[in-house]
Amino acid sequence: MARRELLQLADRYDPRKHDVAGWFISEKLDGTRCFWDGGITRGLPTEQVPWASVIDPKTGEKKGKIKPVATGLWSRYGNPIMAPDWWLNKLPPCPLDGELWAGRGEFQLCRSICGGDEPDPRFNTIVFAVYSSPPLSAIFATGQIKNANMVAAIDFMSVEHWVRGRLEALDGSRRQDGGHRCLPPGAAFADELTFTRKYLTGDHLWYFPPPDVFRRLVEFANANGNPPGRPYFSLDGKTSLAASQWEQFRGKFYCDAGVTNVWHVPAVRGKERIKVRGDAVHPNQKPLVLMRRLVKSCSDPGDVVWEPFGGLCTASIAAAEIGRRAVAAEIRAAIYERALQRIEQAA
Repeated sequence: MARRELLQLADRYDPRKHDVAGWFISEKLDGTRCFWDGGITRGLPTEQVPWASVIDPKTGEKKGKIKPVATGLWSRYGNPIMAPDWWLNKLPPCPLDGELWAGRGEFQLCRSICGGDEPDPRFNTIVFAVYSSPPLSAIFATGQIKNANMVAAIDFMSVEHWVRGRLEALDGSRRQDGGHRCLPPGAAFADELTFTRKYLTGDHLWYFPPPDVFRRLVEFANANGNPPGRPYFSLDGKTSLAASQWEQFRGKFYCDAGVTNVWHVPAVRGKERIKVRGDAVHPNQKPLVLMRRLVKSCSDPGDVVWEPFGGLCTASIAAAEIGRRAVAAEIRAAIYERALQRIEQAA
């Protein structure tokens, strides 16, 4: 049986050995690694949980001291973390892998709060920094855990069977928002990010509704909305948009591997800066390389790029260069003329 840890640990980055292109990278926090199981073990006797650390690695016998009741929040050594009920009640019904954190340079404080045998009132200073919501198969992969603090043999099939039985016993009755949720085996990290955002934040309410959700939204609005406003979600005032039409409104964003959505591009200088008698024509001329990347990231070849506050129309020039069509507007006559010259020279 392969050796493993209950929770994955951070490793030192060596640029001579590690290629991180396409990886998601986060700050290493100075806190306590932990795993939230979605609350399925909360209130159970610790000894009944298959991944609980109950055997002393030195003697091979049952530990003399075991925290008797599980909280659903586990240390990387398989021990319950005794968080207060009010703190645990805020966590969602899905697995979370992360780190408990009390701030930079506060490792000892964090350990003293999270390592106690009873819930510590100072838990209001503890933040759960979530890395992901991994499938159970990722957390409980089959393997032998053996270190100075924990020894256990994990068999995923047995753990999965136990979890299913536990979920059937709970039957989703513990939480008002429904039962336990988790990603299926083989889910990609991008799926984990989307899943985590949905259950940790309210910003999923602002996501672009998928076509099927939009269809149900239209049906509900037309059935229950104010009659003078019907049909809802209509462009012509006669018929509501179909789900397939709605999908075409979705914004596009393509990002190359290794490139985030935070870009640092130097201000325009040198020959690219358009000047008259030594003075810049426009105070906020955009770099062509930035506009080219932006247009490429959020449109397809043949799309129309609308630049309503054109200025020197750098976005329109970039669009033409990479196979898009462009429509621009600029209210100031002098700037408009300069923009027109740029476009004609670039054509």
